[in-house]
Amino acid sequence: ALTPTIILQAGSAITLFKKVEWNLTARMVGEQFIELTNNPNLTVPTSFVLDSRIGWNFHKNHELSILLNNVLNQQYYTYGEV
Repeated sequence: ALTPTIILQAGSAITLFKKVEWNLTARMVGEQFIELTNNPNLTVPTSFVLDSRIGWNFHKNHELSILLNNVLNQQYYTYGEV
């Protein structure tokens, strides 16, 4: 069907300094068909994406963050369009 065979996501956060935190998130989405006949020629391939974020709490509830999406620069599809 149109649902991926598997979806996995895991993340980790590490405090580097007193007010600096680093996050790493990995996401894997399995192969999926892009139409209802389950034609093996019409699939979206499995993908693996790694995102990273570093944040600095500089005043109470204020944070400055830098987010890097797709750190490994992998090609992936968000939707299967024909």
